[in-house]
Amino acid sequence: MIATISLQHPVLFVFDHANPATQFPEIGEGLVSATASCVAVVVVSETDGPVVVTLGNSAAPARAERVFVGNLAVRSGEIAVVTSANEIVLQTEAPQPEAAVAIFVNDPVHPTQLWVVVESNRRSN
Repeated sequence: MIATISLQHPVLFVFDHANPATQFPEIGEGLVSATASCVAVVVVSETDGPVVVTLGNSAAPARAERVFVGNLAVRSGEIAVVTSANEIVLQTEAPQPEAAVAIFVNDPVHPTQLWVVVESNRRSN
């Protein structure tokens, strides 16, 4: 899934939108902040242009830079990319109770492209 958006507030959150217990990270000086249930990624604001967001289980392009890898708590079976105005940009199924997530950007300083790769954290036997 792909969406192109313009953001007044240049941050996107990746989390289970239906989970009322989500702990949002403090946005610091870095590009990425995270808790066990949410990842925040700073991107460009609308004055610098749109952001292209990709969400799914497909690999990011080789040129993309990985900025986060870890497990996120998933209660509802879905994970979403959400704006600071609490608007869902994209949403997809994710394994419960947690999903392995990797986040990539095209530029580590002024990202205009974001890839969120969601995979199960369970290994097959």
